[in-house]
Amino acid sequence: SDELGSLVESFNSMISKIDTLIKENESAELLKREASLKALQQQVNPHFLFNTLEMIIGAASEENKDQVISICKSLGRMLRYNLGFNKVELLEKEVKQIKDYAYIMQQRFVDRFQVEFDIDPEALLHKTLKFTLQPFVENSILHGFDEIIQGGMIKISVHKHNNKVRI
Repeated sequence: SDELGSLVESFNSMISKIDTLIKENESAELLKREASLKALQQQVNPHFLFNTLEMIIGAASEENKDQVISICKSLGRMLRYNLGFNKVELLEKEVKQIKDYAYIMQQRFVDRFQVEFDIDPEALLHKTLKFTLQPFVENSILHGFDEIIQGGMIKISVHKHNNKVRI
């Protein structure tokens, strides 16, 4: 009940308010990140989808049934993955998504590039944020090979190293 007690009470009150503000700020930031992730998940690049459908039409008009089936299966798996609400996925699922994406892009840009996967199966059991890899592969194709007609190479390597995963 003296001056020191009053000072301690004020200090504790201030600490409590700061703690509350920090938690509110962290919650707001988390909600903002979740909203961004959901927007990414729900967004299928319209150009990618349009171009893929055009490829399917072209393959169908040439009566290339196997190619139509393969492209449709890859696109279906990609859309299913895209519509999932998980924020975090196993690297295994992320790599499958990239394989489907790369396959479709290879059908679109015939002979422009190859994709090589060097994957440690143990590393695939680790989790990562969803849609971590696709932007790298997409930018490699769209910007890295814009002046290359054929012979490009994308190598995707996923390995466990000292309890961490290197991609």
